[in-house]
Amino acid sequence: MYVINKVKEKRVSFGYSLAELADLLDLSAGFIGKVESGNYPAKYNINHIIPFQEILIAVPKDYFLQTSIKKNEYTYNQKRI
Repeated sequence: MYVINKVKEKRVSFGYSLAELADLLDLSAGFIGKVESGNYPAKYNINHIIPFQEILIAVPKDYFLQTSIKKNEYTYNQKRI
């Protein structure tokens, strides 16, 4: 749900309706609505994330959960463990 919520947050912050974003991405508003609702199996995939980057002016890593992984004192996500 993190990716879905992040995309919705960006969509809303740019003032796009479901239909407007759907038109820009050549998707249906119904598909985006189903994804955002979380009540359907429809989900975004990497082929959706790249166009979101262009439309919503973000980088793909913005849509993925930022967590640190501890392992042998290496640095993950720019944090020293």
